[in-house]
Amino acid sequence: MSINLKCSCIQRNPLVEITDGYHSFTDTLNTIEFGNWVKLMQCSECLQYWKLDEWDKYQTLYAVKIQNKDNWEKYDGTSLIKARIIQNRGGLESVQCLWENCGLNAVRASAYCVDHLYDNGARS
Repeated sequence: MSINLKCSCIQRNPLVEITDGYHSFTDTLNTIEFGNWVKLMQCSECLQYWKLDEWDKYQTLYAVKIQNKDNWEKYDGTSLIKARIIQNRGGLESVQCLWENCGLNAVRASAYCVDHLYDNGARS
């Protein structure tokens, strides 16, 4: 007997940008809990947990796969988002970040490293 799941959770990356498709992404998810500008949702088909940014028209929104709902609010997907920022912008430059005493390489087409871009609000 085979199971025919309608969801695509297993094929999705650990980090999914959902800014332009927020409602279509959440169509098959059930809200479990709300947090501070985030919410825990679970796929109704495969039971995968997702930590989602609350909808905000001024911010890039992400969904992060998480293993379980224990301490879900404390799960930190920052490293995934920073990797996406670097990927979206084409990698790193050979020059260092202009932030005083930083020493990290700047993100391509930016004067700052990914840490300082993120700390100042960049999400894509």
